[in-house]
Amino acid sequence: MFVSDKLIYLHLQKTGGTHVTKLLSRYLPAERGKQVMHGSLPAGYVKNSKYVVGSIRNPWDWYVSLWAYGCEGRGAFIKKLTEKKYGRYINRLGSNPVVALQGIWNEYHKPRRQWTALFRDGKDTGLFREWLRLLLSSERKYDIGPEYAGSKLSSYAGAMTYCYIGIYTGGRAGGTVARISSAEELAAYDREHNILDDIIRTESLHDDLLRVIGVAGYVLDAEQIEGIRNAGKTKTSTRHSVGKYYDNETLDLVMEKERFLIEKYDYRPPALAGSG
Repeated sequence: MFVSDKLIYLHLQKTGGTHVTKLLSRYLPAERGKQVMHGSLPAGYVKNSKYVVGSIRNPWDWYVSLWAYGCEGRGAFIKKLTEKKYGRYINRLGSNPVVALQGIWNEYHKPRRQWTALFRDGKDTGLFREWLRLLLSSERKYDIGPEYAGSKLSSYAGAMTYCYIGIYTGGRAGGTVARISSAEELAAYDREHNILDDIIRTESLHDDLLRVIGVAGYVLDAEQIEGIRNAGKTKTSTRHSVGKYYDNETLDLVMEKERFLIEKYDYRPPALAGSG
């Protein structure tokens, strides 16, 4: 999260947020102590008249980026899948014992070696497809997290929607969200509770960033504008084009699990390319 006197930026992982936060910190006056990774608005924090901005990415690209980053041994998501995380379920024994006990059993039987092997090579398209099918299967939902696993959301939505709802509505997959049983109902919930005033698309990141800075009420000089337009990526990973990682089955799987985001932001699947 980045907060200035006029703007709040909330970072959804793997949507260019580190790069956006770096540029905002360079060109805008930040409130002290408000730069936090992948955060929603803190409890009790009032946005007041600040312009609240988030970021989004084509879901097919998002999954490739999430996996490729893990293949480099980076990011929290690879640890979530390859390490035993009993604590996140033990802490819920009092509030939700059914989910907690199932989660503890799941952590004991988690296929850690399989997960680790699937992060072996960021250019192996076969590994990516196997990883994606495993990640979005009902059998492995507890590996993503207790709120996701214990909600109806896990039956029709994937990890990206889960993260998006948690940051941009403050809902995670618990409470009311846990009882929402379809993408249509989730869209209605999002329309009512989404806190964003604007969105930065990864595909047009610099142009969108300049636009939201202006709408928020800041005026940049020509040198600052040029600095943002010519800024390189903060984090990069070596990989093929997105379409090379998918086949028809995995393309449809993302379409099914991320339909809410795909329809909301009018994303299109990548053109398939030969694997290698």
